Amino acid sequence: ALGIYFSGGTGGTTQQPAPTGRPPAKTVEIDKNDLLAGGMTLGNPEAPLVIAELADFQCPVCGRFTHETAPKIIEKYVKTGKVFLVYHDFAFLGPESTYAAEAARCAGDQGKFWQYHDYLYKYLNDNYFSKGKNGENVGAFEKENLKKFAQTLGLNSPAFNQCLDFEVHTADVEASTAKGRALGISGTPGFIIGDEVVSGALPFAEFQRIIDSKLTQ
Repeated sequence: ALGIYFSGGTGGTTQQPAPTGRPPAKTVEIDKNDLLAGGMTLGNPEAPLVIAELADFQCPVCGRFTHETAPKIIEKYVKTGKVFLVYHDFAFLGPESTYAAEAARCAGDQGKFWQYHDYLYKYLNDNYFSKGKNGENVGAFEKENLKKFAQTLGLNSPAFNQCLDFEVHTADVEASTAKGRALGISGTPGFIIGDEVVSGALPFAEFQRIIDSKLTQ
């Protein structure tokens, strides 16, 4: 696991002992506010623990986390005010990853980021991954489809379409992805739980162990 220390420091890395059975944690310095900036959030911002997720809408493992593990984290920790969840785009799998991330942010402009977020992952899983098909950059998230999804979810279509066509959030998606790379993220999903970077869609029990340990610090 990798670790992040939230501070205003100017750089440098240190090594700290790791629990038995886990590799030594790598730590870097980053300002906590910078980590939160530009993310899509869920929960109470005054919660004692922040979890940042960095994900790509074309990533099947991200989809599995979204539908299997995230609801348990939300129910146990976010709804109870213990965790503030922040979603950052890490759109690295191709152009349709960028289109999808932009579209979700356009939905967010109408207060429906999380609904659109869930719909994207479900659509790709139901129509491609669950059927053993490749769902990456094959047209699933072309702009016309993304507009249809918005209509299905009851969004204001003219406003959504204009947002997507004029690439209102392209710079936001690019900045979010660059932030992930700066943090050492190279694949998805990636998570920053308090001060620790965790890679992959781990079982809920493992997330629970890490979260509980952070809440007691």
